[in-house]
Amino acid sequence: MVRCPCLQARQVFHQKPKLNMSSLITTELVKELRDATGISIMQCKRALEEADGDMNKALAILKKTSSDIALKKNTREVKAGAVIIKNNARKAVIVTLLCETDFVAKNEDFTSLLSQLGDMALGDGIEKTKENAKELINAIIQKTGENIQLGEMYEVVGEVL
Repeated sequence: MVRCPCLQARQVFHQKPKLNMSSLITTELVKELRDATGISIMQCKRALEEADGDMNKALAILKKTSSDIALKKNTREVKAGAVIIKNNARKAVIVTLLCETDFVAKNEDFTSLLSQLGDMALGDGIEKTKENAKELINAIIQKTGENIQLGEMYEVVGEVL
């Protein structure tokens, strides 16, 4: 079978040009995603390129990436951390959150996560907090680059605390 050169030229002419997605990803879009997540600029840019500029898809990609990163760091030893005690009229909870270094233990994201986990444990109970903690922790692992684990949790209920 012989192909006509004219036909090949028409086919090449009618092909759609490939777009370079990095040129469609603006710095404003990367900044918006970074402000929403707190994740590094390069990770945000890669996620937006993979999502073809769609912010919702990029957030989903970063969420999956954070759990992948957390799995890789899970074997690293946690030697530092912090403890929080939350209480109301009849109940008190103690929550520990562990990390690799004292720098992360003093980090604002880490301390706000610990406070949030304490509030969840006080309001929803320890078991429900343990179920929901992994997703919250994975996001902070991606930001800090360290292994973070939920430590021990205790609950005390009584008339007088």
